[in-house]
Amino acid sequence: MLFAFLTYEMLLIPAGTFQMGESEGRHEVTLTEAYWMGKFEVTQALWKSLMGENPTATGHQFWNGEEHAACAVYHGDSAVGDDKPVTCISFLQSAEFANRLSMKDGLKPVYEIDGKDVRWREDANGYRIPTEAEWERAARGGLDTTYVGTSVPKEVCTYGNVRDASAAKLDITTDPFPCDDGVPQLATVGSYKANAYGLHDMIGNVLEFTWDWHAPYPDAPATDPRGPASAEKRVVRGGAWIGKVHKAKVSFRGVDAVDVGGRALGLRLARD
Repeated sequence: MLFAFLTYEMLLIPAGTFQMGESEGRHEVTLTEAYWMGKFEVTQALWKSLMGENPTATGHQFWNGEEHAACAVYHGDSAVGDDKPVTCISFLQSAEFANRLSMKDGLKPVYEIDGKDVRWREDANGYRIPTEAEWERAARGGLDTTYVGTSVPKEVCTYGNVRDASAAKLDITTDPFPCDDGVPQLATVGSYKANAYGLHDMIGNVLEFTWDWHAPYPDAPATDPRGPASAEKRVVRGGAWIGKVHKAKVSFRGVDAVDVGGRALGLRLARD
C-alpha cells in the first residue's frame, strides 16, 4: 500500500476560457495550453521519501509569522499517516520538493532557488507549483459553482474535508457547514468524490500553494496569467478542514509567507 503513495498521479486539464474570481474581482481568463494537475494532494509518504522528514509529524505551524504548537498537535493525533496530505510546509520547501520529484522521475527541474528567490525556468519540463489561474480552472472542473462540484452548502462534504459537524465537535471551530463527513481533522487523500476533471480534495483538507504573488486581480481579461513579478506573500487556495466556511469557496484567495510552514498548508503539483 505504501508504494501507491510514493508515486504522483496526474490528470490532463484542457485549455480554455473561464470566469475566475467572485463579485468585484470576477474576470475572464484564458489558458492557451492544456496542462497536467496532480490527482491528489502530495502525501506525507511521498514528501518524506524525497525530503527526509515529515513536517506533519515533526514540524511546527506558524500563524501571522509567529510559531505556535507542533503541527501534529494542531491537526490531531490521527494527522500523521502515509496516506494523509503533508502539511505545515513552506513555499520554498514546496519548490525544492518539486525539483527533487522532477529529478527522481528524470525530468528537468523547473526552479532555480537562491535563498528566498525562486525563478521559473521556461525550458524545464518538470513538476511545478500551479499558477493561481491553473488551480482555479482545475478546481472548477468546467463548472461555475460556488464550491467545488456544487453550490449547495449541505453537499460540500461530498467533495471534501471541510469545517463540518465533526470538526465543530472539537470545540475549536464554530459555524460549520450543514453536513458531516465523520472525519474531524485531516483525511486520507482521495476519500471524497472527485470533481468533473477527476481531481480529489480540491476543497478542504489542506490549503494548497499557487505560484502567484498576491495582488488585486486585473480589470481586463487575462491570458495565461502568473501574477505580479513580486509581492509580500504567495496565494494559497482550496480551504482546509478547519477553515471558515467562506474559505471553502472555489474562488477564495488566501495568502502566506514563502519561508515558514503555514499551519494548514499543503501542496498539489502541476506540469506543462
